[in-house]
Amino acid sequence: MFTMPWSPTAAFPHPLANIQSSDVESSLTNFLSYVLVEMMTWQGLGDLVNKFREKTLGVEAISTMLAPGMISRLKVPHTYCWSPTLIPKPHDWPLQLNVSGFYFLSLASSYTPPPELERFLSAGPPPVYIGFGSIVVADPNALTNKVFEAVRMVGCRALVSKGWGGIGADDLDIPENVMLLGNCPHDWLFPRCAAVVHHGGAGTTAAGISCGKPTVIVPFFGASSVHYSKLDEYF
Repeated sequence: MFTMPWSPTAAFPHPLANIQSSDVESSLTNFLSYVLVEMMTWQGLGDLVNKFREKTLGVEAISTMLAPGMISRLKVPHTYCWSPTLIPKPHDWPLQLNVSGFYFLSLASSYTPPPELERFLSAGPPPVYIGFGSIVVADPNALTNKVFEAVRMVGCRALVSKGWGGIGADDLDIPENVMLLGNCPHDWLFPRCAAVVHHGGAGTTAAGISCGKPTVIVPFFGASSVHYSKLDEYF
């Protein structure tokens, strides 16, 4: 079970393949991107996989030459948990590959917001949520200032999630129309927001769409990678 496509298809490229240009037909380029990503994955992680197989599972190691494509050759069943309305199942995927729809955890019913969050939400119109989850950047202060500048240009209120990237360092001046946010269930928070701006993580994407909120994705890597200095263009 997985949240992003990892099985070869001619319909679209592997999400981690940053294809700039190709002289080959797009369907072939798309398919080959999965082969290349799997080959690179095994070259980088094959020793760890084989150590786990031998030391923990007590089974033989796999040749890194033969490992790429093995899951497809063995027809291992997969369930991909995104909405088929968002990304339909590719026509060239076999029967053992299925698209089930998003998975959701109901966390809102057991969540009690801190008083400062309740005060911020009630102090004005619904804010824009901005958060980049587990993305880690080289210069978190620069990203934080870029977010603050984008909020200033738009003139909206914003809830900015600190995430893993160190957003909102203590030595930065936080605008009065911005609140820095720690952990908060998306199914509780997003219905109270005007829009959702994030990095395109599977869970955040699913929560934003399910709440019917305008969703803006700022990609940091993969097939449509951009530099975060372009953040203001996405508002």
